[in-house]
Amino acid sequence: MHQLLDKLPPETIALDQNFVGRVDSNSAALKAEQAGLKQADDDARNANAPPAKEKNRARGRSKIGAKLKRKRKNIIDEERVALQEMLHKEQADKKAAREAAKAERKKAKGKGGSATKGDGGAGGGDVASQDAAPAAIARFFSN
Repeated sequence: MHQLLDKLPPETIALDQNFVGRVDSNSAALKAEQAGLKQADDDARNANAPPAKEKNRARGRSKIGAKLKRKRKNIIDEERVALQEMLHKEQADKKAAREAAKAERKKAKGKGGSATKGDGGAGGGDVASQDAAPAAIARFFSN
């Protein structure tokens, strides 16, 4: 401010002596009035607006995707029934095959078909025990 006043010629600067140094006594009342008008304006604006919804920050089971997934899981259609029947049939077949292999191993064990210590381990043995062996062990039998 001082630099600006220094640039201007002193004749162009004119201040009202009654205005300088006087305190405005109405400023507090004016501020209160403006605050009241602003509050009234905000109230009128908020009366017309719908109430603000609080955001639902769902986590875990409450998420919409999780709810839809659970709803889809409960729907039973023909395709799902067919898949379940096929799965049960496969499980029953596997169980029957395991039981048959177990019975065959017991029968072979009763005959004495297991390899002895002196014959080199899995090199010998009867053909029935080789056929009943799991695929992981079958590679050790010589052809």
